[in-house]
This record gives sequence, structure tokens and C-alpha cells, in this order.
Amino acid sequence: MVEAMGGGRGRTGTVRSADNLVHDLIAVANDLRRRVDLTLADLGYVERRPGFAPLLSLVWRHGVPQGRLAQEMGVSAQAASQTVGLAEQAGYVTRVVNPEDRRSKLVVLTDLGRAFVADGAAAIIARAVDYSGVLGARRFARFDNSLGRLQSGLGLGKSDDPVATLTPRTSIVSVSVLSNRAMRYLHDEMHARGHGLISAGQNLVLVHIGPDGARSSELARVQRVSRQAVSAVLHDLEDLGYVRRRGDASDGRGVVFVPTQRGRRVLDDYVRGIDVLEDQYRAVLGDARLDELARSARDLSRMLGLEHVFALAEVSPAVTDVPALRRQGELADLGGELLRWLGPSDVWWLAGYLRQQVIDGIERPMDRPVEESR
Repeated sequence: MVEAMGGGRGRTGTVRSADNLVHDLIAVANDLRRRVDLTLADLGYVERRPGFAPLLSLVWRHGVPQGRLAQEMGVSAQAASQTVGLAEQAGYVTRVVNPEDRRSKLVVLTDLGRAFVADGAAAIIARAVDYSGVLGARRFARFDNSLGRLQSGLGLGKSDDPVATLTPRTSIVSVSVLSNRAMRYLHDEMHARGHGLISAGQNLVLVHIGPDGARSSELARVQRVSRQAVSAVLHDLEDLGYVRRRGDASDGRGVVFVPTQRGRRVLDDYVRGIDVLEDQYRAVLGDARLDELARSARDLSRMLGLEHVFALAEVSPAVTDVPALRRQGELADLGGELLRWLGPSDVWWLAGYLRQQVIDGIERPMDRPVEESR
């Protein structure tokens, strides 16, 4: 099955389909975006849309002709125009006559827009400091540098973003650029291979099911959502012919969802897409640097409890804010003792077990009986 899944780099198909560098970078990018959004919300910014960040980063130094924004943002002219309109309604930008071509308009920041950009940039730096605390300063610096090299090496340029003017210097914004590129590529690739009926959220659930199957309770834990949310997606996948259910050999009342032949074709093509992206990364960084990046991304994802949630809505509040510095020190000392006592393998198992207990403790009051328990 490893060969059928596109090589798999020596791992099983189940692991390769869900556990890879591309997914870990997407998880970090999602975390960065969520943290910045929460900070901006706390500061009182009511109007916050994902499309605002690339737009405002482009015009933060000087006005940009509206006609050029679509190309710079990598979207259609209509989409760029809609984003500008929404940002203008929110009070972040305004359109003025272009002095070099009075037939066109320049998009420029308002005072509110400048404050929004400055506060967003500061929030990005603050989260980068958190990541550095998790990985260690030297390791994060290598991780951060590799992200910047990847963005440049893939021809994505180095945007003139406001984060570059702040200290400490960081290329962490590159993780969002790489994430967006990867998701666009995988979306286009899946459509080109005839999988246009499956949505991003459905595809991600199928990816975590893998070729060997999974229970809905396992998927709910991985996705950090309620079982009802996962059950609804599984029903849709079943109706579309991507999965089927079979009895759970370990539990006579339970159900395991497994991919159909059609679902396996989706997994095969999806993993091939992941392999293409990682081969592109390897061409820029080389084997050793890519492996180092992958380890750091995976450890950051695990240590922060991040997951690869693309399009499922009911995200549990299981991952809380970073503890106070004194508490972090106490927990680090405890973690060091456990690592010496238990060893790496048992520590990873214990970390996953404790995290599941937290998630179950939060979600259990909400849960209702689902298909697998019938």
C-alpha cells in the first residue's frame, strides 16, 4: 500500500496521508492566523476578514493601483475588487485618484487601517516569540530562516510586509504564504484529477481515516470537534461513495469507517500532491534542511496541540492560552523529569493521552449518541 500511496517516504499509507510536513505547516499557519485574529478582536477591531491581511500588507507603505492588486494578491480582478470594497466599508482603506494616471484609482490606508496593520504585525511577532519559547531560540531561528528561504526559493517573493520593520526579526509570515500556496495547489490538483465533488473539510476527514479506516470518535479527537460534527461529514462521504462502514472487530456494537475504492483513489492522488509539494521544498532546501524543518514543524504542532482543521466548525477550546512564564518553567522542569523517567516513546504516548482526556472532558457534556454506538 505504501507504493500505491505515492511512495510514503518509508511510512505507512495511513501516516503519510495525514502526517506530513505540508499539513504541519498548514496547522502552524492556522494557529498564527487564529492567534492574530483573537488579539485584534480583543483590541476592538470588529471587521476582520482573512482577505484583509494580504491586501493591507500590500498597501501599508504607499498606495497601490487597484488594477495591480489582483496580480499581487494572486486572485481574480473581481475578488480583489470585492476585498477592497469590504476593507473600504470597514474603514481600513480608501480609494484616491492616481496622480500618475488620473483614469485609475490608488488604494491607500486610512488611519484606522494603519493602526490595524501595526497591531496585527505586533501580534504576529508576539506569536513568533511563543513559538521560539516552545522550540528553543536556536531551533526556532533555523525553522524561521527555512520558511523564508522556501518562500523566496519557490518564487513567491518576499512581500514588503510590516512585520519586517519590527523586532525581533522573523520570517514567520512565510508560513502563511506557503500554506495558502499548498492549499491552492492541492485544491486544483484534486479537481484536475476528477475529485471536484469532495470539499476541503470532507477530504481532510477522509485523509485522517486513511486506507485502514477509523472510528468517528477517533476522528473527533483528531479534529478537536464534537462527534456530531464528524458524524455529519462521514454521512456525506458515505452518500458520495467515498467511505463505507463495517463492524468493529474490537467492539461488537461499534462501526469503523473505511474508504471505498473511490475513496482510495482520492487518498492516492492527495498523497501524490503532498509528495510533489515536499519534493519542491526539497529542491530548495536540500534533504538535511528539509528534514530539520519537518521535525521542527511537527514538534511545534504536537507541543502546541495544533491540528489540521480546514473546514470543520465546532473547534473545542481544548488548547488554552500559553501559561505564565513562571508556570512554564515549572512545567518544563516537570516535563524534563518525566522524559528522563519514561523515555521519549512513553512521553509522546502520555502527551497524547492527557490531551485526549482534556478534549473528552470538555466535549462529553455536548455529545449525543452517534451511529457507531448503535
